[in-house]
Amino acid sequence: MKQLQDGQYAASVSIRSGTGSSTHDRVWRLVPRFDNRQAAVRYATEHALAWLDAGRRLPQPC
Repeated sequence: MKQLQDGQYAASVSIRSGTGSSTHDRVWRLVPRFDNRQAAVRYATEHALAWLDAGRRLPQPC
Protein backbone atom coordinates (compact mmCIF):
# COMPACT_ATOMS: atom_id res chain seq x y z
CA MET A 1 0.00 0.00 0.00
CA LYS A 2 1.15 3.49 -0.73
CA GLN A 3 -0.15 6.71 0.77
CA LEU A 4 -0.67 9.33 -1.93
CA GLN A 5 -0.02 13.06 -1.64
CA ASP A 6 -3.74 13.72 -1.13
CA GLY A 7 -3.77 11.39 1.89
CA GLN A 8 -5.60 8.54 0.17
CA TYR A 9 -4.12 5.06 -0.28
CA ALA A 10 -3.37 3.14 -3.48
CA ALA A 11 -3.62 -0.64 -3.37
CA SER A 12 -1.30 -3.01 -5.19
CA VAL A 13 -0.69 -6.75 -5.26
CA SER A 14 2.52 -8.62 -6.00
CA ILE A 15 2.49 -12.40 -6.44
CA ARG A 16 5.84 -14.11 -6.95
CA SER A 17 6.36 -17.68 -8.10
CA GLY A 18 9.31 -19.83 -9.10
CA THR A 19 12.90 -19.72 -7.95
CA GLY A 20 16.20 -18.44 -9.24
CA SER A 21 16.23 -17.47 -12.91
CA SER A 22 12.68 -18.86 -13.24
CA THR A 23 11.19 -16.34 -10.81
CA HIS A 24 8.11 -14.55 -12.08
CA ASP A 25 6.53 -11.58 -10.32
CA ARG A 26 3.06 -10.39 -11.26
CA VAL A 27 2.22 -6.90 -10.00
CA TRP A 28 -1.18 -5.23 -10.12
CA ARG A 29 -1.65 -1.58 -9.34
CA LEU A 30 -5.34 -1.39 -8.52
CA VAL A 31 -7.37 1.61 -9.65
CA PRO A 32 -9.62 2.53 -6.74
CA ARG A 33 -8.23 4.87 -4.09
CA PHE A 34 -9.06 4.44 -0.42
CA ASP A 35 -9.48 6.73 2.55
CA ASN A 36 -7.57 4.41 4.88
CA ARG A 37 -4.86 1.78 4.75
CA GLN A 38 -7.09 -1.01 6.08
CA ALA A 39 -9.56 -0.62 3.20
CA ALA A 40 -6.73 -0.69 0.65
CA VAL A 41 -5.24 -3.83 2.22
CA ARG A 42 -8.63 -5.55 2.29
CA TYR A 43 -9.29 -4.74 -1.38
CA ALA A 44 -5.82 -5.92 -2.47
CA THR A 45 -6.14 -9.14 -0.45
CA GLU A 46 -9.54 -9.95 -1.96
CA HIS A 47 -8.16 -9.49 -5.48
CA ALA A 48 -5.05 -11.58 -4.80
CA LEU A 49 -7.09 -14.44 -3.35
CA ALA A 50 -9.52 -14.34 -6.29
CA TRP A 51 -6.59 -14.53 -8.75
CA LEU A 52 -5.07 -17.48 -6.87
CA ASP A 53 -8.43 -19.25 -6.73
CA ALA A 54 -8.96 -18.77 -10.47
CA GLY A 55 -5.55 -20.36 -11.10
CA ARG A 56 -6.51 -23.43 -9.08
CA ARG A 57 -9.61 -23.95 -11.22
CA LEU A 58 -7.66 -24.04 -14.50
CA PRO A 59 -7.23 -27.47 -16.10
CA GLN A 60 -3.88 -29.00 -15.23
CA PRO A 61 -1.63 -30.15 -18.09
CA CYS A 62 -1.34 -33.91 -18.57
